[in-house]
Amino acid sequence: MGIEGGCFFEKNFAKGLPEGVPTLAVPAESSGKTVHYVVGGSKQTLLALVNLGCIAVHVMNCEVGSLDLPDWLAFDLDPSSGLFADAAKAAFLLRELLERMRIRSFPKTTGGRGLHVLVPLRQGPDQEQVRLFAHAICQELARRSPRTITVEARKANRQNRVFADWLRNAFGQTIAAPYSVRCRRGAPVSTPLDWEEVRPELNPLQFNLRTTGRRLAAKDPWTDFWRHRQDLPENMSLLPGGGGEQSTSSLKNRKNKQNE
Repeated sequence: MGIEGGCFFEKNFAKGLPEGVPTLAVPAESSGKTVHYVVGGSKQTLLALVNLGCIAVHVMNCEVGSLDLPDWLAFDLDPSSGLFADAAKAAFLLRELLERMRIRSFPKTTGGRGLHVLVPLRQGPDQEQVRLFAHAICQELARRSPRTITVEARKANRQNRVFADWLRNAFGQTIAAPYSVRCRRGAPVSTPLDWEEVRPELNPLQFNLRTTGRRLAAKDPWTDFWRHRQDLPENMSLLPGGGGEQSTSSLKNRKNKQNE
């Protein structure tokens, strides 16, 4: 049992939670059924999840009062080779592209062989705008480095390249929380990093349940994460290399027209 046993992913907590642990009922567009999401942010909630046997905690990119306004966008760099070095090399290219657009980003290990790169946002663009922006960035990465990076969702078509996954950006999509232990041998932890720590030779499995306490006592690279909320570029056509065909404002205007 536990990490050595089978795991499953649970979103709907209509039953089984102790009294006082908050949930949010949201209709699922795909099925029409109501999903009762756990609302995080308290020790009581975390303890309740632990008591239910929860190992990895996944979180969405929004708050209860503003579900359509993401607080961050996320890139998931998944190396088809299984080599962290490949994810690290793709992360360097991603960081360079974002910095040229004056966007600050924060890397973390996934708890596996990949990397997550998050961008804290000022609330403004909606879920669809953020998803489209992330997609444009990933497409530009693949255009610049087609032999090593792909946006091909089908594993059979990735040809040992790093999958630049933008699909973590949409309401209902989740990502492993920073400092969440993962359900894998050795109990690896999804660990926030300084960019200086992102090196091809880094072994992400060194960050685990046994070592995380000592690391946190010494440093937390994401201490100022929320102090760096930022806007998305107004015009996605300014993406270096000419990627992106629509501005965030034009997308918003189009959505407004559809709702009239």
